[in-house]
Amino acid sequence: MQISVQSAKQNLGIEPAPHLHSPMSTEKIMVIVLLSLIPALGVMTFFFGSGTIIQFFISAATALLCQVLAAVLRSRSIKRSLKDPSGLVTAILLALTLPQLLPWYYTVMATAFAMLLVRECFGGLGQNLFNPAMSGFIFLIISSPGVFYTTWVTPTPYAITVATPDRAWDVIMNGADPQILVREIKELNRSNEIEAAHNELMKAQELARAHDASADAAGAAPAAEAAADAAADDAAAAADPAGAEGTAVSEKAAATADAMAGEADAAAAQATGEDAAELDAAAADTAAGVDGSQEAASAEAELAEAAARDRAEDHASFEDMMATATLSKDHLTTDALTGATYLESIKTARKAGDVKEQPPVDLYSPSFVAYAWLAGAYVLGGMVLIFTKVIRFQPPLAFIIAIGAMSYIWNYYDPQLCISMAEHLIMGGTMLGAFYIITDPVTTCGTFKGRILLSVIIGMLIVLIRVHGSYSDSVAFAVMLGNCLAPLMDVMTRRRPFGVGYRPGGLN
Repeated sequence: MQISVQSAKQNLGIEPAPHLHSPMSTEKIMVIVLLSLIPALGVMTFFFGSGTIIQFFISAATALLCQVLAAVLRSRSIKRSLKDPSGLVTAILLALTLPQLLPWYYTVMATAFAMLLVRECFGGLGQNLFNPAMSGFIFLIISSPGVFYTTWVTPTPYAITVATPDRAWDVIMNGADPQILVREIKELNRSNEIEAAHNELMKAQELARAHDASADAAGAAPAAEAAADAAADDAAAAADPAGAEGTAVSEKAAATADAMAGEADAAAAQATGEDAAELDAAAADTAAGVDGSQEAASAEAELAEAAARDRAEDHASFEDMMATATLSKDHLTTDALTGATYLESIKTARKAGDVKEQPPVDLYSPSFVAYAWLAGAYVLGGMVLIFTKVIRFQPPLAFIIAIGAMSYIWNYYDPQLCISMAEHLIMGGTMLGAFYIITDPVTTCGTFKGRILLSVIIGMLIVLIRVHGSYSDSVAFAVMLGNCLAPLMDVMTRRRPFGVGYRPGGLN
């Protein structure tokens, strides 16, 4: 078939119909993706230090140089290659996944591997079989695991005040010892943990004081009621004349009793020595009764004081328990075991089958709040992509449901081996993979059903590798396996060609 010059330029002679035009170009899509990742980059910088920003600039410069090099080798426009923002998207994804204090030449190698070998060698943008960012990430994990797992920092609030741009630059570019910054950030995290524990103790004390006040008020209420009843009785007696007559009669009876007591005293004065001794004994008994009542009163006071002491000791033990419970999470401080991510630090317990014995993760603690904020930043960026119609919401939703359901069931039946559903969803790169990796239009399926099926398969692979695999955060490995399955998913879910498989009279 003869193809005109204009048709060749528009690919009308080789591309099948329909020929649709869309205002959303590839450049616009990449710019939106790049802007949506800015919140995550800010969260990483705040909780992990300035190393993330520096890694992004190194990776971005390397990606642009690789694009220019590929354009020169293919005799293409250098200006057009520089306008392509897809390399910057790969750079920011690498900066968000690579260690913050990784030496610059490792970042350059990972970016060059992703841009040249994974993307350009397969034909450039739109032709690569595997996700470039995840390929560069796996390249470093397999080739340099020692450096990779020793240049992470402990995520903690205000880590940027320790890992300042100057100090991070000195470590990344000039080869300073990264462990100095790692230890200082861990000390900052420790102080943040102690401050959080102190705040929890103060709240516990306030709750205890409120409880005591309510208990005292409840105990004082019956006494107040009794006093009110006595006052009411006195007022009624004063207002009743019969009560006054009764008072007069009682006064006469008291006078008669006094007279009789006087006669008894006279008789006692004339009594014999034995009678006097008996009277002395009776008086002693009376005094003993008075002393007994005093002793009973003092005993009651001692019991009340002992009860107060016991209550104070209970409050002190409660506060000690709160302090112990809060500070006992130190061994769960992120990166405390290996200097890597939380999933890497829990790998020892996972291999030994002791996951259930590990204290639960408190996402409100300074050690782990960074992961919650980072997951929230990825979700926010994903919402931007969904509302701008860059991606559809079904694949990320299927991916998250697959991970959540499989991890919940596995944790329910074997908690010694599998961490909880919340930890699977928040820790690691789960949310990054949900909105930015599995939705890559180049390496995913071409059919909608295939994308849903592939998202479910990748989610299940992530949980499987995290539980039984040797690598902790398995998002990159699961995505690479999913990229291999994408062509098969396209074949299994391909749409029926027009005119094939119809039945006569179907329109009727």
